[in-house]
Amino acid sequence: MIEIILHDICDTFPYLKYGLAAAVCTALALTVLNHSRIMDKEKRSNYVSLLGKSMFLAFYGAVLLQVTLLSREPGSRTAADLIPFSTWGTTAQSRAHEIENMIMFLPVGVFLPMLHRGLREFRTAVLVLTGLSAALN
Repeated sequence: MIEIILHDICDTFPYLKYGLAAAVCTALALTVLNHSRIMDKEKRSNYVSLLGKSMFLAFYGAVLLQVTLLSREPGSRTAADLIPFSTWGTTAQSRAHEIENMIMFLPVGVFLPMLHRGLREFRTAVLVLTGLSAALN
């Protein structure tokens, strides 16, 4: 099963270029919009932190969008399945897909609380992540 997961992860590498493009565009936009912050030495460290987080979010979001929605074959999904682990199945491939979905959302669970203090509460974070997962389903 590990071989299947690693193979599927390697299949997403071509989508990294979209993430890189989104990160560069985000960096350019933030640099133009926050030019005065860059020149002020006291505000520069906050800007660098904002820039790094924003670039990662743009990179990750673009790759996630490409993997979950834009690379699907037409007609491959006919309905949303909102029952947790209902697609676990008996084959290694079906189990690998479930594990890959969990791995895919790990950065969201770590990164969103870093971005927004309101998401540091466990219940709120679970609700947001569940909503995001349902939206991408």
